[in-house]
Amino acid sequence: MSASASAFSLDSASTAFGSTLSSTLVPKQGEDSASSFKYTTHYSFPPFFDLQPNLATRASQLKEWSELILSYCAFHRIYRFTPSHPLFHNAAINRRMQLGNAKVVLQYVVDQGRAEWIASLNKRDKDSNMEEAWIWWKSPEEWAQCIGDWVQETGQRNTVLTFYELLEGEATSREEFHNLPVEMARRSIGILVKRGKANIFGEGEGLGVKFFF
Repeated sequence: MSASASAFSLDSASTAFGSTLSSTLVPKQGEDSASSFKYTTHYSFPPFFDLQPNLATRASQLKEWSELILSYCAFHRIYRFTPSHPLFHNAAINRRMQLGNAKVVLQYVVDQGRAEWIASLNKRDKDSNMEEAWIWWKSPEEWAQCIGDWVQETGQRNTVLTFYELLEGEATSREEFHNLPVEMARRSIGILVKRGKANIFGEGEGLGVKFFF
């Protein structure tokens, strides 16, 4: 094992792994988010940017990267994320994760059910389908719950809304799901459809939803 790999010991890593999401402030929609994002301690540790050969160490490393990405995206309200994102480059220590390794990290997030590759037109080329991913810093079920709670709290039962009104309208400007991409909102509302609590209709600018809470 190289010196950099041995320095990234499982013992030293285990004390901080898994703490990223709980230690990072996630502001609510409409609140000031100008305060600095709190990076995990290992983000300033050069070996963190190299995938470690020891399987146990790599498992902990991938877990921390996954939580860092989810926390970072939640803080900055990012929904689309690429393997070339600046998060994989720490200029302060002059370390950048190789693109192939960044794809491995994102694939781990996908495998955990918290991200989904956005397929390219060239679906035969696996690598071309690993250029960008949806990041589910809230799961589809959690987004469905957020939307459902708003519907009930604001008396929107049996009301027809366009997706534009729901996601970009003034009435939802302080809700967490405000500005949620249509693709993610549609997936989440689909859960409510399966439960008989909503119906999606139309396409394009006419895409709408009716709730039955």
